[in-house]
Amino acid sequence: MLRQFGQAGGQRGLAMERGLDWYKRDPIAFLDAIQGLGPELIGAYAVIIDLLYARSGETMRDDRHLSGIMGCSIRKATALTDQLLDLGKITFHDGFITNSRAKSEAKSKRQLSEVRSEHGRTGGENSAISRENKRLAEALAASKVQAEKRREEESIKKERVSPTALVSEDTIDQDFPSMFADQKEPVKKTNPLEHFQDFWDAYPHRNGKKSNRGGAEKKFAAAIKAGVTIDQIAAGVSDMMRDPDVGRGFGRMAETWLNQKGWQDEIPTEGTQNGQPNRNQNGNARVGRGTAEAAAAVAEQLVNNPGGGHNSGW
Repeated sequence: MLRQFGQAGGQRGLAMERGLDWYKRDPIAFLDAIQGLGPELIGAYAVIIDLLYARSGETMRDDRHLSGIMGCSIRKATALTDQLLDLGKITFHDGFITNSRAKSEAKSKRQLSEVRSEHGRTGGENSAISRENKRLAEALAASKVQAEKRREEESIKKERVSPTALVSEDTIDQDFPSMFADQKEPVKKTNPLEHFQDFWDAYPHRNGKKSNRGGAEKKFAAAIKAGVTIDQIAAGVSDMMRDPDVGRGFGRMAETWLNQKGWQDEIPTEGTQNGQPNRNQNGNARVGRGTAEAAAAVAEQLVNNPGGGHNSGW
């Protein structure tokens, strides 16, 4: 019922700041305040005090509104309100009914709520930062563990002894062919992505950024499995840097270049023709220059050292 009257008051321009949903009531102080008032004034006083707490300690005087809450006539609501004003139980200033205690407690509660809200916000931000730092630390630790594991695996591979070295020549019966005579060296399996990081580092940026590394990895691995050599890819990157249009930003992403077998492109010797950028044999525009000289140099290095594994100088 009170919320309905509050909405009606708002429609007449009497909307007030929201106060407290509840407050601590001091029974001794209330009983002292109502001594000798009589039932009607006590009821009116209780209603007005609750209304003040609900509206941050002050409310515009609206006798029609009060009469609806108290269930009496407007004249009766006016008379009761005037009596409470005369007794000093409430005060009236600039069209507003107030009570010093209700206004003070409402202000304190509001400030406490704001402080708690701010602490909750900053606490949430600090918690998010802490979670991110923890995630980064775990990722770094996992990366170190993986790197150590790879080093151990490489060390084990190097220390592995060929079966023929375990058999002494003195133990082989000269009347029979050696059991190892036709044994072939085991074929070393190659990782199709062994040189991908080198390729990715050497491949020039497109408009200042690189994107879709995952797609490029898949195309790189597919090319290696299809028989394309690291030398061919490195030479293709090196040749691409001589394209006069690479410095003009007509570039392909690494994934597109690999998918379209960019190492087979015929590099033109002049710039754009008829206002159009040079195209490869598939009709696609070429990559931007980026760090052309550096990329060409590292690509040449890979050609000269195709079996050297990942090299920071790519």
